[in-house]
Amino acid sequence: MSELDTLISLLAKLPGLGPRSARRAALFLVKRRESLMEPLGAALRNAAAAIRPCTVCGNLDTADPCAICRDPRRDPKLICVVEDLADLWALERTGAFRGHYHVLGGTLSALDGIGPEELNIGRLIPRLAPGVELILALNATVEGQTTAHYVADRAAPTGAQISRLAQGVPIFDIKELRKIAARDKIMIAVIAVPAEAAQQVVNQVVAAGIKAVLNFSPGTLRAPEDVKLKSVDLTVSLESLSFYLAQEIE
Repeated sequence: MSELDTLISLLAKLPGLGPRSARRAALFLVKRRESLMEPLGAALRNAAAAIRPCTVCGNLDTADPCAICRDPRRDPKLICVVEDLADLWALERTGAFRGHYHVLGGTLSALDGIGPEELNIGRLIPRLAPGVELILALNATVEGQTTAHYVADRAAPTGAQISRLAQGVPIFDIKELRKIAARDKIMIAVIAVPAEAAQQVVNQVVAAGIKAVLNFSPGTLRAPEDVKLKSVDLTVSLESLSFYLAQEIE
């Protein structure tokens, strides 16, 4: 196998890149050897040598503990448990959470042979004590909820307060929707209501001038031809949700 074939096969292993996309990426890099390929190679080597997991929370950083754990402006009595780094990054992008994190590195799955020993749960329990709030921000899948129940059971004897992220999406009143539609021209409304009520909500959203609807309700919904309606499975992860929103906004 030539060096170019090796590069293509490695690129094809990246998420979202198949063989054809990997070939295009490889050719793009080769044509920009000095401006992109060599700096990228150096950056990858440096990252491989410097980046390490945080022994406190499981985040990745060049220092241990990581920058989030060392930040004195963050509240150490708030610990948000997430499945993986993608979820941590998604929450950080919102700028809404100013506590600490704990990355489990996956969820419990009997089919995949993933038990408590394979997850970063052992380092979580010593971080908990009375006065600490543990926020379970795991996905709404069977595996995610099973893991949340297990972590809650393990954390209960520590005396920490245990809470979970609210599920579902608030629906603005129709006057507020009209204000947003008039201001932003095109707006995304995320629907998460029972299937029998979803069509009525979509009708109200469309009447308010919304032209893009991201639907989280089961069942088939209808919308005018000039309205972009996309349905998404409720089990998507936080990172996937951010991706969907970004794609729709673009």
